[in-house]
Amino acid sequence: MNELGQKLRQARIDKGYTIDDLQQITKIQKRYLLAIEEGNLDQLPGKFYVNAFIRQYAQTVGLDGQALLKEYQGTPAKGPGEAGQSNETETSQTQETSNDSREDNTKPASRITNEKRDLRLEKLKTYLPQIIIVGIVVILILGILFITVSHQRNNSSSNTAQSSASVKVVDDTKSNSAAKSKRQSSAASSKASSSKASSSKASSSKTSSSKSSSTKSSSRKSTKMTVSTVSGTQTTAGQTYEVKNYPAANNTVNISATSASTWVTVVANGTTQWQGSVTAAAPQSVQLPSGITSFVVTSGNAPVTELKINDTTVKLPTSSNVVQNYTFRVAQSTATENQ
Repeated sequence: MNELGQKLRQARIDKGYTIDDLQQITKIQKRYLLAIEEGNLDQLPGKFYVNAFIRQYAQTVGLDGQALLKEYQGTPAKGPGEAGQSNETETSQTQETSNDSREDNTKPASRITNEKRDLRLEKLKTYLPQIIIVGIVVILILGILFITVSHQRNNSSSNTAQSSASVKVVDDTKSNSAAKSKRQSSAASSKASSSKASSSKASSSKTSSSKSSSTKSSSRKSTKMTVSTVSGTQTTAGQTYEVKNYPAANNTVNISATSASTWVTVVANGTTQWQGSVTAAAPQSVQLPSGITSFVVTSGNAPVTELKINDTTVKLPTSSNVVQNYTFRVAQSTATENQ
């Protein structure tokens, strides 16, 4: 039996197991494992445990336990107090040993499976902090991307609104160009008739002409230019005004801001006269061309915008729309008189 123990011991060493490792795997006490390796089978509790322990030991180290028992004297030596038992008892014990050994043969495999599962859990616990950190980084990156996309969409919407306001200004200018040309034609004919009348008066009497000129001059000085809203023309996008007693030349639009800043465009005769930013500290005066019948002032920040035509303050309406178009129509009779 000592050869059996040596063979089992060598197989254990080849597997790289220590006695403590074998005890942990098979759950057989260390002293019994040493007794098997040293051939001291009489130290085991009895025949039943001798057969079971040898088979389990052999299976754990990769040997055939049943073949080993047959090779070394068929059946292991009996333990103390077992020599006088009958054949019938030995047969029943052999059957019990066979059944128990089958159960024991399944135990190491389940233990190995449990050990593998435990090993996987340990590995998962080891990498768990890294997995959590990677997850947090991914969430942060996605959050930054979402904020960036939202900001770009908001900027795009704002640019679209400003473009729409610019288109409205251009459309209003085009729609007024036809009216301007008709008014200019009418103004030209009025100028011609006025010129004829003046020539007739001059030829009749120099004194009368001189008195008439002085009377007109005093009349012009005493007449003040007025700016009033045209009823029914106010919309969310702007307001139309009528300018009376408008001088024939040297007219200016004075633009200022109460606070912050505003973007302003001035269009006359279909041509942009000026556009730029106006602040409280940097007002702007725009010279208007002579002979115009209307002009348009567009403000990109209406609540802070202030307007004057020459020295006359324009009362601007309040509106929820910050982009406003202010259209000024020069009264026909005033334009003719000033010529």
